[in-house]
Amino acid sequence: MAYAQPDHPAIPAHEAGAGPKVRILDWVDSQARVTRIWLDELIAEGDPQDLVSLIHRQAAWLDMMKVRLREN
Repeated sequence: MAYAQPDHPAIPAHEAGAGPKVRILDWVDSQARVTRIWLDELIAEGDPQDLVSLIHRQAAWLDMMKVRLREN
């Protein structure tokens, strides 16, 4: 039996029919953008707990994943 899925507000209408690879790439891209925002905030406000290095590493990993997803 198939169940109807309710509309999900987090997925734009133009992506609703997109395949899993496109949706994962979009998710990774949005996470990378959020990570860069936090990096900018930490650098601007100071970083007493040295979180910049951890978030920078996460940003680099997300960028690497974007490249891999686009290549495959």
